[in-house]
Formats: sequence, C-alpha cells, structure tokens
Amino acid sequence: MPIAPGDTIRFSNSLKYFGRAPTSVDLRFMDNIGMYSDDYIPYQSAFQISSISTSSSNDFYTVSGTVTNNSAEKQGIMISAIFAQKGEIIGGYFTYADPLDTGESELFYILAPRAFEGCDLYAVTANAY
Repeated sequence: MPIAPGDTIRFSNSLKYFGRAPTSVDLRFMDNIGMYSDDYIPYQSAFQISSISTSSSNDFYTVSGTVTNNSAEKQGIMISAIFAQKGEIIGGYFTYADPLDTGESELFYILAPRAFEGCDLYAVTANAY
C-alpha cells in the first residue's frame, strides 16, 4: 500500500536516517500479540506535547518538552522528533517516557546528533509503547 505525501502512519521503534532522499522505502509489519496487556491501544491524540524547545551542546542537538498522558490508563510513551531539510523528511530520533498515569506529565529530552541542528523540526509526536 503506497504512502502518499501527507499520509499519517503509526510506527514504533525508530526512524533514523540522514542523507540523500531514498528512491524507495521497505516497510515490514508484524503482529506482536503480547505487546499490550489488553485490546486498549490509545490514539496518538491521547498524548499532548507542549513547551517544545531546542538547544545545542558540543555533543548533541537536544529537543525537549513536556508530554502529558490524556489516555484512559497508565501508559508508556515514545516521543519522536522528526527532522526535515528543504521540505523533505530526512530522519528522526526518539526517547521514552516512564509509564505515566492518566493526566500525569513528564519532561522529555531527545538527544540527536548535532548534524540535525541545521534542519527544520518537522514534528514532535508521541505514541504508546
């Protein structure tokens, strides 16, 4: 199934790529029935991202902010920063938040290589894990 520009997809694990635009992308899917304790999987909209900021050090380009769990239950959260250059997505990095109770918030820090410092921060997303 092709993914058109503007499509929203859910992914897990990582998206790390920096370089020329690929001519194709190979996606592989698998079911992991034991990943969740029940059938409840919250939507991405259940997690609010706020107070996003960026900073640089000698070692990292850091994206930080606050994530809030607005889902119906305690949930582990993966926060991803997606970078673009000249309007094209070129890669991303991620971090995990400790499992948060409903309504609970936590600061997050994504430590990306300094190579991303000159790129646009295309999106910061949060998904259940």
